[in-house]
Amino acid sequence: MNQILLRKSLPLSDPRSGFNGFCPGVTSYPKGYQVAPEYHPLEAAMIFERDAAVKLRDGITVYVDIFRPDAPAPVPAILCSSIFGKNGAYANYEFVSRMSGRNDRAKVAKSITSGFDQWEEPDPGYWTAHGYAVIYMDPRGVGMSEGDAHYFGLQDASDNYDVIEYLALQPWCNGRVTMAGNSWLGINQWYTAALNPPHLTCIAPWEGHGNMYRDEYMRGGIPHVSVAREFTCFGNQNCEDLVSEMLANPVYSAFWKEKAADFEKVTCPAYVVASYSSQVHCNGTFEGFRRISSREKWLRVHNQQEWGDQQNPENRADLLKFFDYYMKDQTGNGWDKTPRVRLSVLDLSHEDTVNRPEENFPLERQEFHKLYLDPMAENLSTVPVPMHREGRYTSDDGKSRLRFTHVFHEETEITGYCKLHAWVSAKEAHDMDLYAKLQKVDADGHYVFSDGIEMQYGGPNAMLRVSLRELDEAASTDSEPRQSFLHPHILHPGEIVEVELAFWPTSLRFHPGETLELSIAGFDYLGLHDGICNVLDGCNRGENTVHCGGIYDTYLQIPVIPAK
Repeated sequence: MNQILLRKSLPLSDPRSGFNGFCPGVTSYPKGYQVAPEYHPLEAAMIFERDAAVKLRDGITVYVDIFRPDAPAPVPAILCSSIFGKNGAYANYEFVSRMSGRNDRAKVAKSITSGFDQWEEPDPGYWTAHGYAVIYMDPRGVGMSEGDAHYFGLQDASDNYDVIEYLALQPWCNGRVTMAGNSWLGINQWYTAALNPPHLTCIAPWEGHGNMYRDEYMRGGIPHVSVAREFTCFGNQNCEDLVSEMLANPVYSAFWKEKAADFEKVTCPAYVVASYSSQVHCNGTFEGFRRISSREKWLRVHNQQEWGDQQNPENRADLLKFFDYYMKDQTGNGWDKTPRVRLSVLDLSHEDTVNRPEENFPLERQEFHKLYLDPMAENLSTVPVPMHREGRYTSDDGKSRLRFTHVFHEETEITGYCKLHAWVSAKEAHDMDLYAKLQKVDADGHYVFSDGIEMQYGGPNAMLRVSLRELDEAASTDSEPRQSFLHPHILHPGEIVEVELAFWPTSLRFHPGETLELSIAGFDYLGLHDGICNVLDGCNRGENTVHCGGIYDTYLQIPVIPAK
């Protein structure tokens, strides 16, 4: 196991922790009980066992809250584990809404939850009423749980393994355990399932990536500390110092490899939920679905943000059907007839397509089209540009960018993985951070975004620290280039180098007269990833150039789905 770097956790006395004391005990709640008038009443009697102790294999004790039906028959268990803690931390639905300025509680109305639910975790009120126990776990180092908090990797997975096996042996459990939840709780499932705990029956990762380097903190080889700074935990010991770890491990070292989920070792049935709009989880969730070895796996791609989608009553009922099939042997409920892929196609300017049945992702019928960048005309041409032309932008002013557009003359669907193949140079610097963004523009010339999504989405982005441009030839395909991130190749000022940037998966529909716009810049606009490379090492400095035409075959490749 790699040596991790630690910092002191925030104290439980901090009001943001949500910590409401250490109070082991059991409470019974009758049918109809309401936490507050604005919450949904309990549909069945529920038993709440608070701060139950579970001893792990290394002697560390962690604490869990157990919600279970007040009924004699044993029931399946749903384990939920997150750094945010079982008592509710600073992250919550109100917080997300305030960030977006929408003030709609991230589309999780209090009226559809019991009030016992916590951030990104399934609602105990709903699940106990349907014959499941729900377990909220404080991982090691969180809350009153002993030890130092680890962020993903083998330690977290091993601890989850131990708790799963503990739960399966409890007299109220039927011996079957699953995991559920989104974001951190979804990520956890990949790592845990790869260890194949004997009593882990299935998983339901709801928007969770599986590679901390490639998908979040070091995406494109660029240290994105804005998100890392936010991740701390409240406890009595220490937690990982993610920022220090990022700076100490700039390439894809053994440290990061241990924090990459071993998807191929996952064999249990899986209900996977993804969206295009998540700028943290999108790519990793699709990759997880594609790479896990499970013969019985399903992917649903929705058109919203994960929080509202998870708590939507229709989607909860869908997940219940999956769980009942595997956790209660209700094999006659028709779950096996569910399409293996249910796809959303974002229209943005009109009406999205939702739950379109497909056999797999990406779609086998996709056709790759090349659109060549022409800086002089500022367009994306269907034919190669004959003469060498240069597009220049100031890399470090936070404003300058190149724009290239393509107008569609017939209805067109782009679904799958886009890529940018380009030739670039830095006039003065020895490195550069390159950001690319695809956006949809309506027939009136206005940028359009997904309606009802907390964090605006108008199309996918891509990013790369150019010194880490070397491809992993074994893992790359023509449509999905993949960097090794192992060996930096520093630029000479003015040196022209070839790069390939992989966009995260998307699905966009264009109508006649609508435009696809490609932007290239030295910063991540309209995104969560505000790379700090300028602060750290000055990699973006002065003028950068994108070389197009002639011997420089710079193009955008898009996956077009033929009309049926």
